Amino acid sequence: MSFSLLIKLAIAAAGLPALWLLVPRDPAAPAAPWRRPAALAILLGVRLVAAGVWAFFPSLVGSPDLALYYVPQGRKLLAGLVPGVDFESSYSPLFTLLTAGALAVLDRPVSVFLLIVAFELGGLWCLDRMLRSDGTAPGLRNAALAAYAVHPLALWYSGVTAYQSTMIMAFFAASLAVFARPWASAALVAFALPFTKLLAVLAWPAPALRRRGTLAALGCFAAALALTAGLAAVGMDPRAALERESLDTSNGNLWFLLGSLAGHPLNRPPLAWLAPAAFVVAVGAALAVAAWRRGTLLPVESAGDAAAVFSLVGCLFMALSKKSLPMYFTMFLAVLIVVVVQGTRVRGDLVRLALLGCSSLVTPQLWHGKLGQPDWLPVGRALAEGNAWGLLVLTLDALTLGLTLYFARLSWLRLARGSPVPAATAATS
Repeated sequence: MSFSLLIKLAIAAAGLPALWLLVPRDPAAPAAPWRRPAALAILLGVRLVAAGVWAFFPSLVGSPDLALYYVPQGRKLLAGLVPGVDFESSYSPLFTLLTAGALAVLDRPVSVFLLIVAFELGGLWCLDRMLRSDGTAPGLRNAALAAYAVHPLALWYSGVTAYQSTMIMAFFAASLAVFARPWASAALVAFALPFTKLLAVLAWPAPALRRRGTLAALGCFAAALALTAGLAAVGMDPRAALERESLDTSNGNLWFLLGSLAGHPLNRPPLAWLAPAAFVVAVGAALAVAAWRRGTLLPVESAGDAAAVFSLVGCLFMALSKKSLPMYFTMFLAVLIVVVVQGTRVRGDLVRLALLGCSSLVTPQLWHGKLGQPDWLPVGRALAEGNAWGLLVLTLDALTLGLTLYFARLSWLRLARGSPVPAATAATS
């Protein structure tokens, strides 16, 4: 068993008890004074320890994208090479510029780690500010912080390996904090694209569906696309990354499970079109029905509505994309937690979200290390051969998919019903 798998299993095992301890049975009740400092200590402590490892023992972390791509590509840019022209990159060129800037200050991997963590912490502060301005009870705000601090995916992919998708969350969270300013809010969402990667467009439906600010969103989208087109004109074309990554597949989604049950892959040509088509149809239908339920074409009236849209689109992407790697969850995980704490079954849903984190954290390691990354895994053959690892992966994948769809539904219900009564207000009414 690999060292990284042992660490992931330890994180998964510790996450649920810690969540149970930090989030009381009634999170909206007056908060115990020690819970918020304890959550902050875990959040910051994990990142400080990880920074020390990246500074002095980077080989212990293994080979995450920070070591394989962020740092080498930033160094290539500092050496005068152009991303997308002189070397391939899956990231938007301005992200590589940011990493190059960090490396110019200190040419060590820890500088890029601290850059991404700074974005993450800034995003979390913005989300807490949004909850406070919405009148959310202090206990629920503490529950949101604690749920993120001990969530298995946040612990590993944000706190230890610092995957770049966390930066998408930061841009979106900042847009929620300034929701009352449509142009500023839309600009933050739009310009996440040239500063992160193409996955940032999953956040675009939220500002596009604002009842007040649609024009601002369209203007900012046009400006972001113009900037991206300008970068493409000099050779830094992000479409190359899209074309390259469109051939990749993973487990943890509907197509892996259906292919395993059907006995042939559904995520490869000539059926590769199924995944993007199903995603577009599902998102369009979900948003249209939610708007109809609200009696309007543009259902986003508040920051909470915008958070629900992004969470809904993110969950549907993870369920219906043929490449749904668990680190992608970090682009909307903190936003989804905000949606959860504004609901009615806060503690139970936070536990379910932690279970989703446990299954999606561990399964890819088994899929890759024990099974060799198959596009599908015939259930009948696995049963006949007694393939315990294969059956375990399929079981955990089914759990991951089921919980992802559960949170897609939860986000949709939040959007379709509109803004909830703030817990702090409801408690006094």
